[in-house]
Amino acid sequence: MVRSLEDVFPYSEFREYQRGLIDKIYDIFSSNKIGVIYAPTGIGKTISVLTAHLLEPTDKLIILTRTKNQAAIYSKELDRIKKKLGDLQYVFIRSKHDFCAIASRSEKIRNLPYTVFIKICEYLKKRGRCPYYSQTIVNGEFSDLVREVGASLFEIGATASRIVRTAIHNKLCPYELARYLARISNIVVGTYSYIFNPKIRDLFLGGLELSLENLRLVVDEAHNLPNFIENQHIKALNLKALEITRKKLSMLSILETPEIQRIIDSIDSLLNEIKYIIGGEQSKFFVVDISDILSDIDPDLPELIARLSQELLDYDTELAYSLLKLSDFLDYYFSYYDERLYTSVAELVYSKKYGYHYYLKLNLLDPSQHAVEIFKKVKTAILMSGSFHPLEYYRLTLGISSPGVYDRTITEVLPSPFPKDSLRVYVDVMLTSKYEERTSEMFNNYARRIEIISDRLPGDRAILVLFPSYGLQNEVTKRIDISRPHIIE
Repeated sequence: MVRSLEDVFPYSEFREYQRGLIDKIYDIFSSNKIGVIYAPTGIGKTISVLTAHLLEPTDKLIILTRTKNQAAIYSKELDRIKKKLGDLQYVFIRSKHDFCAIASRSEKIRNLPYTVFIKICEYLKKRGRCPYYSQTIVNGEFSDLVREVGASLFEIGATASRIVRTAIHNKLCPYELARYLARISNIVVGTYSYIFNPKIRDLFLGGLELSLENLRLVVDEAHNLPNFIENQHIKALNLKALEITRKKLSMLSILETPEIQRIIDSIDSLLNEIKYIIGGEQSKFFVVDISDILSDIDPDLPELIARLSQELLDYDTELAYSLLKLSDFLDYYFSYYDERLYTSVAELVYSKKYGYHYYLKLNLLDPSQHAVEIFKKVKTAILMSGSFHPLEYYRLTLGISSPGVYDRTITEVLPSPFPKDSLRVYVDVMLTSKYEERTSEMFNNYARRIEIISDRLPGDRAILVLFPSYGLQNEVTKRIDISRPHIIE
């Protein structure tokens, strides 16, 4: 199917540089290239990439955003295009955690680490204890109700909030409903995790019966991607909590088995190794050799711990959760750790629950090692942002300069559509964000300045206020009294 620009583009006129941007993205998609689009806010990148794809939507388009607010922009633009085209199938998909109907009612489950939550989810499904899943998947297939509800969602637009409301109303699993819609949609909007978390990627693409080699990928606000990849590969183990877990295990009377003793012995080995290292250190933060610490741990232990934790869920949920965290840490180590790519450290921290205690942490050193494997395999991709500065830094940290990617990369840098004489910079010397000067009076002064700007700026103008920390943001925003609609994130 080939459409004309007039068939797809939902606005009466183009912004400056926008028509050329649409043509450039279309050419990148058509020639199976990697596009790096450095375009400032105001050009209209979102509608441009959607239009370019829909001119000839031969492949499924996966759009990745970092936040829900960024995804909301795509929702608005897709709704406009749908009104013009009529038949347009798209779906917004969030994580299992975000979509879980049970987690929406349980704070304990909602606050679980994602990898631990996934294991709990699998346990409930296998035991037939998730009422939403049992009505969604019948004999290994999507139920007729899923297909019926899915068709109704396509008619109005399958946004994340509509999927959750509709699924819960019909006693269906929101995530599985979204997964069904993603299989038959031409456009899927999700989070970075669906492609840049290796375990989630395999499950996601497998469920869609897709591979990287036959899809179009768009990474929105891609300047966030290096930091996101690094955070996905940070793993931490609370050693004080592990000591408590070990004591609880040794007191178990319902499951006295050789497997439990093996887990206890392995925990003892880990704790003894790290205590020996910590004993000679005075620093709060120091590098350790995790290969030595885990030298006596067998690669099959994470699976053994995961099985035990599932057996304990009905007996001692706190112990089960702690064991799942240990299983996740060890599984990650055996699956991904490479001393050339990671650093392992011990860090002393303080909390009200545990007092002073150490964490054992794994940190990824170079995000490009994980990004480059995506961009080498994907059929075509667009990385776009208004903040690719310095551009060479992002080429390096995302692997764009690597062999096999660089030779198929096209870079487009666009100027700002706004006149330079519209820019004004003012410095208020009466305000400061220094920690020692953060008083109620200073918070009030910040709030008054924002109120003045809001009152004097026309209602059709947007205001963006950025704070150096959530603490300062919370103190100031609770003192602000403005009438214009606003969002605090």
